[in-house]
Amino acid sequence: PYAQGVVEKPVAPVKPRTTWDKFLDLWLFLNDTLIFSLPVLPEVFQTRVIVNGTKLAVGLIVAALIYVKNAWDDPSAMLLLAMQGTYSVCWCVKDQSFPDANWDRPTSLASALYIFMTLGVMYSSMGFVAIYWLPRRNLPAYVMCMAISMWGLGILLHFAADSQKYWTLKMQTERSLIKTGLFAYSRNTNYLGEILIFASFCVVSQHWIPWACCGFVWLEFFVANMLRKDKSMSRHDGWDEYKAQSGMLLPSWRVIPASARPFIDGR
Repeated sequence: PYAQGVVEKPVAPVKPRTTWDKFLDLWLFLNDTLIFSLPVLPEVFQTRVIVNGTKLAVGLIVAALIYVKNAWDDPSAMLLLAMQGTYSVCWCVKDQSFPDANWDRPTSLASALYIFMTLGVMYSSMGFVAIYWLPRRNLPAYVMCMAISMWGLGILLHFAADSQKYWTLKMQTERSLIKTGLFAYSRNTNYLGEILIFASFCVVSQHWIPWACCGFVWLEFFVANMLRKDKSMSRHDGWDEYKAQSGMLLPSWRVIPASARPFIDGR
């Protein structure tokens, strides 16, 4: 029995689990196991310590490679040092100012080593290839221009989106979707920015190996986290509308002002 005037809220039907749902659950379980709970000395490190340490170590590794090869007058080596070193410092400032709660989770010793090796190989592959392995060459001006442009745009999108997410969640009294600002047309603007940052390092290296290393990490960390985020957001009101208006990574075409769409569509 219900009190007078109280209307029973209809219960939403339970959707049957598809093959994709089962595959996604397995993928996310394996991903979490690798990053947080490989069975050697569980929960002895905070994940953010490993991630921050790895990012800071990269600048030192690039500087060491430049020292070993005496490449202080190599524009591509110095550009890589400036871009990677500055990004690492920006990341650590961000972690102190508006940290990502996902990195608060403890991780095992084996998982910490996995993170350090995986991220370390990706972060340092550009320096090893461009500075240590390949013969010194002049980087074309258009390549430097493209790399710096990608890096700058990536820094803006990555850290501005993380800041918006952090402060919006901090001010919310009840969890709801973030559908404005940098998240209006892309659900993962922060990841888009980080991909642009590391793609700029790959452009400077001018070799396929850094692209392959980044591709593995983007699939292992970024895509898994984006799918996990979509799965979590799907429980909130307004998810269907938000999903329709936004892209998972790249901005939806709806970012184009309505007045300009007829010209783009050719009408």
